[in-house]
Amino acid sequence: MDLDNGEELDFVKDIALNGDVILVVGEQKVSLRAHSQCLVCSSKVFSAMLGPHWSEGKNLSQESPKEIPLIEDDAHALYAICCVIHHRNDLVPATFSPRQLLQIAIEVDKYDLHTALLYARAQWLQNKRNTTDPIELAYLMAAAFLFDDMEMFREHALALILQHHGSYIKLLEDSPLCQILPTNTTCLLEERRNRLRAEVGEILLKEAENSCSCGWGKSRSSRYRDLLSEYTPLKMLEAPISQVIERIKTVSKDCMKRELHQAPSGFGSSTYAKSYYHEPAEYITALAEKVETAKRRASICLDCVRSNGGTESCRFKHE
Repeated sequence: MDLDNGEELDFVKDIALNGDVILVVGEQKVSLRAHSQCLVCSSKVFSAMLGPHWSEGKNLSQESPKEIPLIEDDAHALYAICCVIHHRNDLVPATFSPRQLLQIAIEVDKYDLHTALLYARAQWLQNKRNTTDPIELAYLMAAAFLFDDMEMFREHALALILQHHGSYIKLLEDSPLCQILPTNTTCLLEERRNRLRAEVGEILLKEAENSCSCGWGKSRSSRYRDLLSEYTPLKMLEAPISQVIERIKTVSKDCMKRELHQAPSGFGSSTYAKSYYHEPAEYITALAEKVETAKRRASICLDCVRSNGGTESCRFKHE
């Protein structure tokens, strides 16, 4: 699978000027000159391929480097990988598109390079472009799946749940995603998104009802009632959940002034008759905790997709 739409590589790339092997990659037969020992130490697959029992591993020398045909592989991805394992960080691009990163992940998984790319992948998997495109987010999620990166998989899956309000069926129409992600992934995305919508709606409802007799409390609950009428259950289906959450936060921050709730006269000295200050910061913190808890419950981790949705044995704590 060639997912790279970038510029073409030169036909010869000397990653190591005195390398003893030349990887001939892809249909264009791009030559990547490399050190066999770097490949062997980084990958069990290359260790076997370049070992004494295979013809590719015999009579290796920098004077006459041996060509290793890898026609089915992606030249851009293997070039980036070889730069990392040869410590040529000066040649490694700072960022990759989600499509390019998925191709790198495919090669890493194929050649068992997970340990060698452990720290590089941590940088690459971050959504530095802040993309909200569902297919690109799905590519990042699929790359994290192949890299076996629990946190990044959960993060990109949650981004898909928060940012995308349309159907996830289009993910099934993408060939690479269909081949890589477990078949239950789209069902889990839809299920957890529906759960998060319900929990966010419940938060809105409770905040709209959470009132008191003073002007501050009435104004706050009134704003939430307006927001609740704007995001009815059907309207919630037409907007990204992230948008609704941001509106909830905005309403809370609009009421930042610390005000005194004056106790009504004639109620004696009971607890309910005492004056107290409304503390907006406390309300905002409590509300933020509710939202984060809802997000955790809606999150999809690697164990979720591997256990068909059950969260009981997940390493990630959903509750």
